[in-house]
Amino acid sequence: MSSLRHIERIKFEKLLDMGGGYVLDFSDRTFGNFVMENTSIDVYAPGYEEGGTSKANRLRTFWKKESDSVAAKLTKELLEYWRTQKLISSENLEANEKALYQECLQVISRLKSQDTSTEHKQLQTQRPHPGVFIAAKEIKNDGL
Repeated sequence: MSSLRHIERIKFEKLLDMGGGYVLDFSDRTFGNFVMENTSIDVYAPGYEEGGTSKANRLRTFWKKESDSVAAKLTKELLEYWRTQKLISSENLEANEKALYQECLQVISRLKSQDTSTEHKQLQTQRPHPGVFIAAKEIKNDGL
């Protein structure tokens, strides 16, 4: 489950134009392929229609269900897709789009670091705490 905050999700939704149930210019097929290619997850599998069956609702459910690192990976790729589409169409980024894009990149960095620190904590709690250490000493064989 990702730690994506409500206000952060709103920023992504705005930049990814998710208001009408869509995600950017993806069709159902291309959206499913994009998610699969970048995460190996089938967003059209049962369980991702929790909030509804639109692409936007499937992405919202994805953000809720998946880990920080997986959510960050897909969202970063979606942002890069958005940016590439803007560059290809020769659209100039408006100041508010640039600022929102930068804020979204910061959220992705937070998600990545959050997941790393969570993994580190899990490893620390999973390690056994040995009470006895035994040191081995090398013994030379003098031909006996």
